[in-house]
Amino acid sequence: MEGNSSEEFVITFASAFLLLLIIFLIDGLRRHNSFFTLSLVLLSLIVFFFVGMKIGAAGSISETGNFLIHPPSQPLAGKNGAMGMFFAIPFLLLALYWLRLPLRLLDPFAFAFPIATIIQRIGCLWYGCCHGCPTQLPMAVQYGQNSPAWNYHLSQGWIDESAHLSIAVHPVPFYYIISGLITIIILVIMRKKVKAGGNLVLLSLLSLISCRFFIEFFREGYTNGFSGQPFAGIKQLQWFFLLLLIIGFITFYFRENSTQKSINLAVKPSLYRSVIWYAGSLLLIYHLHNAFTPVEKGILLLFFCLTGYQLFIHITRRLIQLRLKYLYLSLASIFFIAIGQSPEEAPTKPKRSIIEKFTTLDLNAGWGNLDYTYYVGGTEGCMGDPGTPMRSQSSFTGIGISTNFHTLYKGDRRNVWMLQGYFMPGQEILNGNNESVFFYSLSGGGRYHWRNVGLGYGITAGQAQTDEGVTFGGMPYLTLRLGPQRICYLDAGVGDFTLNPFPLSTPTVNLGIGSHFGRTDDAGLRLGFYQKGHYGLAHIPVSRNLTFNFQYHYFPVDIIDDAKFYKVGLTYRFSDKKKR
Repeated sequence: MEGNSSEEFVITFASAFLLLLIIFLIDGLRRHNSFFTLSLVLLSLIVFFFVGMKIGAAGSISETGNFLIHPPSQPLAGKNGAMGMFFAIPFLLLALYWLRLPLRLLDPFAFAFPIATIIQRIGCLWYGCCHGCPTQLPMAVQYGQNSPAWNYHLSQGWIDESAHLSIAVHPVPFYYIISGLITIIILVIMRKKVKAGGNLVLLSLLSLISCRFFIEFFREGYTNGFSGQPFAGIKQLQWFFLLLLIIGFITFYFRENSTQKSINLAVKPSLYRSVIWYAGSLLLIYHLHNAFTPVEKGILLLFFCLTGYQLFIHITRRLIQLRLKYLYLSLASIFFIAIGQSPEEAPTKPKRSIIEKFTTLDLNAGWGNLDYTYYVGGTEGCMGDPGTPMRSQSSFTGIGISTNFHTLYKGDRRNVWMLQGYFMPGQEILNGNNESVFFYSLSGGGRYHWRNVGLGYGITAGQAQTDEGVTFGGMPYLTLRLGPQRICYLDAGVGDFTLNPFPLSTPTVNLGIGSHFGRTDDAGLRLGFYQKGHYGLAHIPVSRNLTFNFQYHYFPVDIIDDAKFYKVGLTYRFSDKKKR
């Protein structure tokens, strides 16, 4: 086997989590659980599995202790699945306790775990990251040059640099695949006999851990990281497996003998508890986001978006219910007051009366610089490599045009739709070499303004063309306004200023204040701060239909060492369309 290409590993790694998602949701919905509840449980598993996986890849116990307090500034390409599960299980139980959910909600993971293991280990078999010890068995495999097995055997002096293949080793990933198949067979036999809720997934884990305990005898210790170091004749990891097996089998036995057959009843977590748990998980991943590879960030983004969408729907429904509740109370009060009276017939008013519509056209020029470090040539895998650091220093100047469609309603409400295009040629110094770069983008978004609150959203799809090739990516943003827009308000938001195929992989958070000084358009002033920077936006009216605008942004965050952006322009307001 070649063993030095990570493309197959990436495909199987992503496919394993996608299958985990599909199987868990299908089985969970079949058990009469709500989609919202299942998505929260699934997100909890993925978040803490990924965090544990990176803790296990830290390299030593001392580095593990510093990981959560001082996260690394570059991706940790290694992956430790065993540490991921050790870390995920207690926090998954904590999630159920906090959300007031029963243990039976974990049973849909029973079949999902071994199936995901099978798919993932196919990638490990191709890549050769979790290779075994040397053997002469007929089923042994050999890996090509620059594979993890080949490099290890070369470092041990067992082969020389002229060798095209490594020494024959145990096909450990294939053993893991067999363990997944064995677990599925056990589950098929026992699924109707298990009574206690949560015991089916416990049985699945006990089967996988039991098989892995014996498989570890055939796996090279260094591939386990610091947990593969020997202690009293076996690996530290195996001692931990023994402890888990003892606790697990005792728990399984007593729960089965003290519990009647569980009944699948629909349960839903408290909305405020769900919001707190989701926000806490999001903050944890944001704190550690530099440690994850682009593929891992993409998977995390998928699960956060799925759960966040469900959470948004439930919050919206709750707000509508509260609004209808107060509406019913108001109507009932009016009804009782009006009993016995003959009020004059009053003209009905439209629910949302439009008082004005207008369109603005913004022509502007922008310039700035962007200095950051990124990695190329990295590989995924249980023993992946983050790649070679590349230092990029760019300067650019360009022009842009944007159109905003405004609709004003009675009650100080305003909706705005935006479409914007930018064209920016520039120069890039990449590791000391001068290159030309041309960036162009298209943005779209919207803003909803009420009297004391506002929401904004949008995304920029951009493409950068350099001498080395073309880079395409998306840069989303989300904003929140609290306070009266015409007087003074709090401005908060999160966005991504780096062009990459995985949005929000380098998130930037802003917080500031602003005021429109009594106006109903975008004229006004905003000032605020980023994590390590600041910004200012001024829209100064020249006449009723013409506004001068200026922006300044300074945001050195994460991989960005220095970044400044300036923009000046004129905004023209076209003839209004008024409705009475």
